[in-house]
Amino acid sequence: MNQRERILAIAVGALGAIFVAQYGLTSVRSGFDRKQTELENLQKEVDNKRSQINDGIIALRKLKEITPSSLPKDPEKARFDYNKWLQEVVHSRGLASATTSVLTAAPIAGAYTRYKFNVAGQGSLEQIVDLVYTIYQQNYIHRISKLSIKPTLEMGRLDFSMDIEAAALFDAELSQPFPTAPSKRLSTARDEYVEAIVRRNMFGPENQAPKLAESRKERVEIGRTAEGTVRADDPDKGQTLSYEIAGEAPASAEVDPKSGRWKFTPSEKGTFKLLVRAIDSGFPAKTAEQMIEIEVVDPPPPQPVTVVEKPKFDSAAHTFITAIISGRKGPEVWLLSRTDNQTISAVVGDQIDLGSLKGKLVEIGKDFIVVETDGRRWTAGMDESLSAAFKRSADD
Repeated sequence: MNQRERILAIAVGALGAIFVAQYGLTSVRSGFDRKQTELENLQKEVDNKRSQINDGIIALRKLKEITPSSLPKDPEKARFDYNKWLQEVVHSRGLASATTSVLTAAPIAGAYTRYKFNVAGQGSLEQIVDLVYTIYQQNYIHRISKLSIKPTLEMGRLDFSMDIEAAALFDAELSQPFPTAPSKRLSTARDEYVEAIVRRNMFGPENQAPKLAESRKERVEIGRTAEGTVRADDPDKGQTLSYEIAGEAPASAEVDPKSGRWKFTPSEKGTFKLLVRAIDSGFPAKTAEQMIEIEVVDPPPPQPVTVVEKPKFDSAAHTFITAIISGRKGPEVWLLSRTDNQTISAVVGDQIDLGSLKGKLVEIGKDFIVVETDGRRWTAGMDESLSAAFKRSADD
């Protein structure tokens, strides 16, 4: 073997040694990686087992906490105790034709038995809300799974039916005592639930309250009659409004329940308050109130009598209301003077000067007007002349 062959043999041997060493190193590294992966998988398995153990501890703690709220483990006693409690609750709420019944019982996953009960009857919406509140106020393991409500022909009365599910834990006692701990299901007081649920129409849009000016002031001389009309607007179409006096009213004060027209004849000086309430026909009814403050004063001192020659024809005696319309400035009245065949239009605040009759138009109603002459108000209707109306009010 010459020198070149020896060098070549050494090089081939070195390469073989390097290849063997590389192969061995790769094998060792792969073994370490496999062991590391196995360790990580084992650690994950340990962590999962530990998490399951912790979940089990928490579940046992929760199970121990809720066991006092369970129905008795004994099936007959469970049915009897819960149904008896339901009957007491239902009958104490004054519900009409109320019945309770046991429907089914079924074991669930070896953990508890689910009993289903039914309550049915008639009552107001507030009674039904109170029943639901009382059920959830009791610290049983139970829930209302179905509730159906429908109106009856009797106003404000509803038919209802509810299915209730209650649980008896397998760890409960055979004669489990009645739960005494308070329930934590309810977040607010009963009255707040009633306000949120009952004070609206379940079978239509929420009823809106009438709109009414909060207050107004009037002034009248002692012995004369103060009068006016309360006009409320209802945002809900198709509803009607009625009116009544709210609270304590001054003597002789009255209000027409249909038109809202009020009257008050004071017998002494002072300031009197009349609170008028408007009530809509919605369900439940909504109201609005207006405070009318009436100042009663002495009449003005008598004025010197001025003799004025009466015209041959008094136009006020031949002037009648021909129409009351809604104009651009609000209500507008048309007055026809038959003496000169002229029609005069006027709105609230205008002066009326017809022959011997002068005054200020202070109100326009549906079929009447109110005029103030020398501090005295008088009313004229569609079927009488202005002078006849003025004379009638003076006689009254």
